[in-house]
Amino acid sequence: VTKQTATLTYGDATAGTKEYGNLAYATVTIGDENGSTKTGRIPFFLYYKAVDTKSGTKLGAHENDVFGVGPNSNFSGLQIASPISYFKMTNGLTQGFKLAKFDKNSYTSDGTYVKDLLTIGLVPGDISTSSGFVMHDLVHTTAGYSPNIAATITYNGKTINGTLLFDTGTPAFANIEDPNAATNQATLPANSTVTINTSAGFSYTYTTTSDYNLTQVYNPSVTRDPRTIFSIDFFNDNQFLLDYDNHKIGLKN
Repeated sequence: VTKQTATLTYGDATAGTKEYGNLAYATVTIGDENGSTKTGRIPFFLYYKAVDTKSGTKLGAHENDVFGVGPNSNFSGLQIASPISYFKMTNGLTQGFKLAKFDKNSYTSDGTYVKDLLTIGLVPGDISTSSGFVMHDLVHTTAGYSPNIAATITYNGKTINGTLLFDTGTPAFANIEDPNAATNQATLPANSTVTINTSAGFSYTYTTTSDYNLTQVYNPSVTRDPRTIFSIDFFNDNQFLLDYDNHKIGLKN
């Protein structure tokens, strides 16, 4: 643990979380009785306090722990990247990972090992034009490379421009952010159709049901977040790839 301190804020001052802590370094072992592998020495943020910025309530121990997979490499000046980006690659492999399509029937609430779901390290065929992945160049910002992807979103016959974030950590609802939404929050009824078309040409359409592809529409004036976020249901129908070396996200139906 180093003496370099920092304060990290997720969300914003009215609806987010603030962490206080220090820059630290460690190796990380990932796996279980089925097998494991170890990273190199990686930087990470070790926080001793996390506070809800809206209520001022202190969060419980480990309540805000995050194992990041995003492409950022400069978080509040700390040069923190995903632990997955610190695996040593053999010759011919590109630093990155890909997710196979989820099979929701393979999982239980107790936690289930699913073989071949996550592949760390990309072979040339994964990132070639014949792979079927639509590749999206990531934009570099002061906080590193942004995982947000420009797209149009169509729902209930209405099309809006926006940015997309695909997040396995969002478990229940997809959240469409519409600055012209008439209400602050509305849940799309069953049998609603949603279509996304990204700037790089990836297209995906789904239909909501009473218990799957649940989707809410928000006005960003309430959430303070302009991004449309797709939940874990997206990963049941699509594959995801993140190329750390070339700063790209790949999406595949």
